[in-house]
Amino acid sequence: MGMRTLQVQVKEVERVNWSAIIVVVFGTFMALLNSSSVNVAIPKLMTVFGASQDSIQWVLTGYMLSLAVVMPAAGYLADRYGYKRVFIMALSLFTVGSALSGLAWNVSSLVAARVIQAIGGGVMQPLSMALIYRNTPRNKIGTVLGIWGIAAMAAPAVGPTLGGYLVDYVGWRTIFYANIPVAILDLFLAFTYLEETPSVVGKEFDKYGLLSSSVGFFCLLLALSKGASKGWTSPFILSLLLISAVALTFFVIVELSHPEPIMELRLFKNFVFTLSLVITSVISIGMFGAIFLMPIYLQNVMGVSAMKSGLITMPSAIATAVAMPVAGRIFDKYGAKIVALPGLAVITVTTYMMHRFSLVTPFSWIIWLLVVRAIGMGLSLMPVTTAGTNTV
Repeated sequence: MGMRTLQVQVKEVERVNWSAIIVVVFGTFMALLNSSSVNVAIPKLMTVFGASQDSIQWVLTGYMLSLAVVMPAAGYLADRYGYKRVFIMALSLFTVGSALSGLAWNVSSLVAARVIQAIGGGVMQPLSMALIYRNTPRNKIGTVLGIWGIAAMAAPAVGPTLGGYLVDYVGWRTIFYANIPVAILDLFLAFTYLEETPSVVGKEFDKYGLLSSSVGFFCLLLALSKGASKGWTSPFILSLLLISAVALTFFVIVELSHPEPIMELRLFKNFVFTLSLVITSVISIGMFGAIFLMPIYLQNVMGVSAMKSGLITMPSAIATAVAMPVAGRIFDKYGAKIVALPGLAVITVTTYMMHRFSLVTPFSWIIWLLVVRAIGMGLSLMPVTTAGTNTV
């Protein structure tokens, strides 16, 4: 994402530009909050639209697939047109998508609106990390990313609580409408406090890289999301996996030969960066997997309301919010290992223990286990991510 420019600007930063950081935190929190709050509304949406579980899943799957398609292009767009301009455009798209989602009249219209949301959110998320590095001195990056991590990890945990309240007492449409005033405020802050970066002219757009990555990631994620329902050995899933393998192989070849690749795969030669990415991916899979499954388990298996299922996950959000800044400060002083390794151990043990959840599991035990697990995630994710990014 414009690494040469990024390195120069990081060296010039002498103090944290908190105004810009607040803009980024607002945008990240809003995008991730909406993603998780929609989960608790899925049973309600099935009833309202008379939809099957297979069709309603596209409200989540369509969003996820669209994120995967647009994320690789975020770096080129920001370098070519300026970080401030692209961030504001992405935030505006997310706002429009939120409004259209609230106005949806059937499953198809809701999925289409969610795709628009995802295009904006998919550009905002990678841009947020770059904006943080452009506005933070290197010796403070752990602390700032710890604060940013509150939005990145607490929002998915707060989302079910807020979504549950809105579904039970206000209406499912307000899950999307609630984004609009926050987004308008963040747009005002972005116009006011973000500084525009110079446009990098003369860059050759990697169109074949974008096309092959879009096809490859789309087919791969679609196969993974539909494998359980369609059958992992069905012709449909096997065809998707084959197309994905061919497209992503072509993508790797293109990226290694293109002078301005949309994704610099040579970064994987850096062992610390690669290890950081692997660990972050595993943690994220565990985090978002639990975020998706817990509302279904609590509502459909345990029989609690959407509001109560959100309240059960709320303490874990608070635990993450407390752990993140602490982990960032420890990272700035002592490095990643001293805080990340205990956090990873906690995640491993608590995630394994969650497989024993059943119809008779006490709510107090569920809450306690989720809290301890959230502390482990708060201690490990940002230090690992920051260590990998700093090596670049």
